[in-house]
Amino acid sequence: DEPEETEAFMDFLDEVHRPVIEFLAKERKMVFSVENYSADNSSGYFDQYLGPQLQRRSQIAQKYGADLGVHHDGKLQPLFGRLQEVGVTYANGITAAPSGDVELEDIRAIAGDRMVLKDIIPQSIFMDSYDIGAFKEYIARAAELFRADHRVILGIGDMLPCTSDLKRLEIMVDMITKLTR
Repeated sequence: DEPEETEAFMDFLDEVHRPVIEFLAKERKMVFSVENYSADNSSGYFDQYLGPQLQRRSQIAQKYGADLGVHHDGKLQPLFGRLQEVGVTYANGITAAPSGDVELEDIRAIAGDRMVLKDIIPQSIFMDSYDIGAFKEYIARAAELFRADHRVILGIGDMLPCTSDLKRLEIMVDMITKLTR
């Protein structure tokens, strides 16, 4: 509703973040832009505000040999596939279906082949209400799908719900360790 104020605020954010991104990019190989992207609330702002901002941050990071990463959970479509276009090379918190809106098998195709993906395993399958047999099948499927993809780090998409069965976390780690060796 207030484009001038929004533009001024985005300019302010660039001004404040630029020296921080430069400093971090000189010191580290990864600069993380700590927004919480989700297609259901960020897509409408991507072309005008978020995409150009991420592209500027990515260019600064690349100037010093660093990569740019973001946190992206919630709905992935249609925003997630556009992150690579603006120079994002790492995303975490990704959540596949049934918690998210993209099937496990389709995440790599949407993300692009260059992006490093961390997390993916949907948090909802760690709850007691999700059948333990189906849980194990899901973990096995994820391990098999991404076994040869060195740009995927399997983990829990976003956060483990407080009512989760922590034994499932141990099961996941054991299964992934055995199935990906």
